[in-house]
Amino acid sequence: MANFQERQGLSELQSGLIYEIVSSLIGAVGALLLSFFFLGGLLGIAIGFLVLLAALVLAILALVRLYGGFSKLEPYVQNMELGKIGAILAVIPFVDFVGWILIGISLYFLGEKYGNDTLKIGGIITAIPIISFIGLILSYSALSYIGNYYPTPSTLGGSQGQGQYQQSYYPPSPPPPQVYQVGQGTLRGNVATFTLYSTDQLIIRRIALEGTDVYAVSFYPSQINRGNNNLTVTLSSVPVNAIQGALYKLKIEFDNNLTLFVNLIYSPS
Repeated sequence: MANFQERQGLSELQSGLIYEIVSSLIGAVGALLLSFFFLGGLLGIAIGFLVLLAALVLAILALVRLYGGFSKLEPYVQNMELGKIGAILAVIPFVDFVGWILIGISLYFLGEKYGNDTLKIGGIITAIPIISFIGLILSYSALSYIGNYYPTPSTLGGSQGQGQYQQSYYPPSPPPPQVYQVGQGTLRGNVATFTLYSTDQLIIRRIALEGTDVYAVSFYPSQINRGNNNLTVTLSSVPVNAIQGALYKLKIEFDNNLTLFVNLIYSPS
């Protein structure tokens, strides 16, 4: 589970990437406006420069957020210092492409940390100058996905201190294991055979015949795995007054306090 600082770092990276994406789009629009209005006098030139200035401000904000995000994640993810260096180099003309290469590498390592292939691919593409814009979009999308599991909690008012938040977030708990019988089990003498399907790995603690004092002296396997499991249970004795074709219920208790009843049809050995 990510802690508060880690969630903040992810959130800052996400906002830094969206700032950079918007900055690139506005910059492209500004360049087009400047070229179209260059012959239209000072007013056209002024509009183009204002749009480019807005793009520059957003780009600087993006790099500041990226630097802050990498800094917060540095204790938890390896090679985040490369992203910090990249955020600094990205504002320096002629070496800015080196900065984005380093940022892309750090995004790749983030993808490895959180097991997200889209972020790894986004980091690789971000490190390629000609198509880095596509990498930014992929990386932002991946961080948004990760952010659904590690959202930044809302901070409280300043009087209650930095880093406190109104509600802690916990990732959704995995669904409880599901176990059920497949087909019909048989009880031949004192040996029961049946098949169970399980969604998880579980250990059998105890088996007994429901409504009797008959219990299992051995069973195999003692642990069931995901999928179908064929079990053989040897009981302490044959049920009293057992009748061929009668239905018996076998009570199975698992290590997670789950109890399952298995139907068995009796036939003499």
